[in-house]
Amino acid sequence: KDLYAADLKLGEEGRTEYKFIVDGKWILDPLNSKKLDNGAGGENSVLEMPGYKPTEWTKEIEKSPLMPKVSELEIESKRYGKRTVKIYLPSEYFRRGIAPKLPVLYLLDGGEYIKRGRAIQVLENLIAAGKVKPFMLVFTNAVDRRNEYPANDDYADYFATEVVSAVEKKYFQAIKPGRENRAILGASFGGIASLWIGLRHPDKFKNIGGHSNSFWVDNQRVIGALSNLNGNEDLNFYMDDGLLEGVEDSRRVATMLRGKGFPVKYIETEAGHNWTNWRDRLADAFVALMK
Repeated sequence: KDLYAADLKLGEEGRTEYKFIVDGKWILDPLNSKKLDNGAGGENSVLEMPGYKPTEWTKEIEKSPLMPKVSELEIESKRYGKRTVKIYLPSEYFRRGIAPKLPVLYLLDGGEYIKRGRAIQVLENLIAAGKVKPFMLVFTNAVDRRNEYPANDDYADYFATEVVSAVEKKYFQAIKPGRENRAILGASFGGIASLWIGLRHPDKFKNIGGHSNSFWVDNQRVIGALSNLNGNEDLNFYMDDGLLEGVEDSRRVATMLRGKGFPVKYIETEAGHNWTNWRDRLADAFVALMK
């Protein structure tokens, strides 16, 4: 059989996940015992350089009978039927004598943000360290993400009107109203959906973020919409990307938005397209979007 070699240069802090293709089938590296189940693709082989350090913000939070739990809210959507979102109010909300009104961050692929992104731990640890003020997390999931997420007008309208309205109606006593107190964040297809929802409904969202945004979808429709902004829309952006997945489009978008005068937090790391990379950047996203 033919043998092939791949040359991959990683810096001291680099990290990547990979598989081999043998006879048309994906297999793990038989010489690498380090593996990780990191989402829909199943297990990957993992390579971490000596200088790689995982995020410090995912340490386990102290458990107590008063620790808040994730709640569920069922939404009757005119477009999609019954959908369920999950809600998390931070523990600090319950510790104060007079509970403060909370800004809200909406997360697409919310189940993955809970399990793999460890969003709740990141939020609690950031609050405890005084890096952010308390805010509420809303975890949403698509049913058919490949069709619903990529710059889909119907899904954007459903999210900005039906989801936001249902959440704020249920939690009106807890939520601080106004577009400046709402943020949205997603990864990959979820990142491009996040941007599209924010661009299509700027009256609902000021703070818009995405990890490893799939800017290529729909002939770069989202990049075209971003280029049409005039700089007066009062939007705040967060984006990150991994050098091992190609960063040219993200660099171009970040440069363009900064040139228009928008605040943009943009981060590149020596990493690939996976939930470990997005988990490691989640604290940066939270701080940038909810400051």
